[in-house]
Amino acid sequence: MAELFPRDPTRKQYGLRLLAVFAFVAIGMWLFLAALISGYVYLAWVVVAWIYTGFALAVPRLRNAGKATWWAVFFFIPRLNIIAAIVLLIIRERSPLQPDQAQPTAGPA
Repeated sequence: MAELFPRDPTRKQYGLRLLAVFAFVAIGMWLFLAALISGYVYLAWVVVAWIYTGFALAVPRLRNAGKATWWAVFFFIPRLNIIAAIVLLIIRERSPLQPDQAQPTAGPA
């Protein structure tokens, strides 16, 4: 079963969840334009999607890519959030053994 908040999402998992957020916002826009919800409800709808993308998607993906989690700040700057989402889709996952996490080799005894 897929997790809602995965610890280390891959690029594919991140991309699929990002598409789900876009669909969520598009549905909200349709409901607003069809006059089924008010402007304030739509604003709250978009803010929830924005916060979910910034924290629940970006931070675990940054951890998976081996980048600093403070990069998630870019998701809260207008227009930079789109660039940040694309960058997170492009960058690769970190290798299982980073140089600082490499297993020690046996030295001379």
